[in-house]
Amino acid sequence: MQFCQIVLSILSWVLVAAAFPSIDWVDCGQNVPIFFTLANVTVPTTNLPSNLSCGEIVVPMDYWRPISANNNITLSLAMYRPANPKGVIFYNGGGSDPNTVVAWEVALGARDTFDGLLDYDLMMMDTRGTWDSNPLNASDTGIAAVANILQPFPRNQSAFDAVRASSAAFIKDVEYWTTPPGIVQYISAREVAHDYEQIRIALGYEKVNFLGLSYGTYRATQYAASYPQRVGHFVLDAIAPHGTLPQYEAHTQIAALNRVLYRADAFCLNDSSCPFFGQGKGSVITAYKKILASAPLPALNCVADGGSPTCATTLTAFDIQLAVANDLESQGIDFPTLLESLNSSLQGDGSSFGGSAAVPSNLNIFTAGAVLLECGDNNYQYTTFAEWEKSLNKGLAHDPNQIAQSGTWQLQLSCLAWPYRTPPTEPLITDVPMLLVTSDFDGGLPTEWAEPAWSQARNSVLVVRHGDDHTTFSLSDQPSTAMMKEFLSTGTLPKAMSNSLVTVYTPGMERAPFPDPYSIPTGEMAGDVNCGNLTEAAILP
Repeated sequence: MQFCQIVLSILSWVLVAAAFPSIDWVDCGQNVPIFFTLANVTVPTTNLPSNLSCGEIVVPMDYWRPISANNNITLSLAMYRPANPKGVIFYNGGGSDPNTVVAWEVALGARDTFDGLLDYDLMMMDTRGTWDSNPLNASDTGIAAVANILQPFPRNQSAFDAVRASSAAFIKDVEYWTTPPGIVQYISAREVAHDYEQIRIALGYEKVNFLGLSYGTYRATQYAASYPQRVGHFVLDAIAPHGTLPQYEAHTQIAALNRVLYRADAFCLNDSSCPFFGQGKGSVITAYKKILASAPLPALNCVADGGSPTCATTLTAFDIQLAVANDLESQGIDFPTLLESLNSSLQGDGSSFGGSAAVPSNLNIFTAGAVLLECGDNNYQYTTFAEWEKSLNKGLAHDPNQIAQSGTWQLQLSCLAWPYRTPPTEPLITDVPMLLVTSDFDGGLPTEWAEPAWSQARNSVLVVRHGDDHTTFSLSDQPSTAMMKEFLSTGTLPKAMSNSLVTVYTPGMERAPFPDPYSIPTGEMAGDVNCGNLTEAAILP
């Protein structure tokens, strides 16, 4: 029996959480998600819809010890609740996403992505360590330590050691400023899975359905492996698999980001608004490489605030590569804005790529803390410089367009000093039928990652959307989204089929090779954002 299965078996009988967890239902108007405040979004606090419910649940910080005054945290949740629900759907948007906000948006009619599922209870919990669920905290000094990691990758032992020191400084800072003491050790997917089980018990459901997006798929899989008897209809959208090595993840992401840049070039061939339209195939690639060759670039719109610039006055090649990679891997990928940024940079002004200050304005405990949520799920702290250098050199050797970035590499460096035990890097095998969804040109979680996940979920169906963007569920007009909703609602898995928009693989089938980036149509039905307009209405800016 594999190590993880043994641990799960032991944990099933030594788990000493509260025998009868309960949710403390609170006044939503007095418990508005902090995200709205920080984002300067005004929401009503009176006359709220009757189908919006807000609650808190006290759970063990460490599930191996009895819940007590010194071993508990409070989690925040919000729910859309119809009068006679057919069941419950748990939702996790991945990373450190503010999940409770989604329930508010649905109840207030500001998000239509759950249309067709509104006869279910929709339960959104802020993941422990984030937002309103015992959030992590850090000082400015700690955040500055993270900024020191987001620098050109270390190419020698001393630089590697300096990054490890910055990782240690950030982790120690968070440990110091976050209460209760010790919480940082208990924010992995294993604890999150137990949190969901406590909520299931409190709600009284025998089984739960689950929609996991991005890293939410990792947490959903952890729950399915921990509590297989409680699994209803699970949908994993943009899949983060268990058991893959960081070298594989980094190298496949480099390949994926290169494919997405080719997709930007294909978009330009088909859209007359592109500043490189009419210049032929490869014009976007050529422009990008010219910009890198001409770096550093001035950021002409960088202004001083009280004598100190709020952004960098120049951008290095690394700054440009990091900004482009972030654009290519983002949800709601916006080719028009990216292409305009490339064009202005080609003309000598790099402002559109946001010259990064010493500590970027978008770097805070909510963004930096997301890294720590994954440190406890991986073994990055054991990485040696020799292993790091080998991985880096191999990735860069297969990087034709000089992307030179990978979120996995950044995560690996950020977790170098993680001081706690992590589980072995092993797959989580499940026989529970699930629906796995990926897109050919996802730069965030590469479509390659869907294959090990599918091999671990042997009775599941794989849906491959032919297009762009990170995650599929928000693309409401896609047939793949309809398949997701059908399975969540009825448990009916789609049958094998293929057309220009989607291919469905049933158990035992072999996936076809990835399509040429220029062979798939671009535009709205491919998941592209046109003219910077998102495809769904939401309160979130």
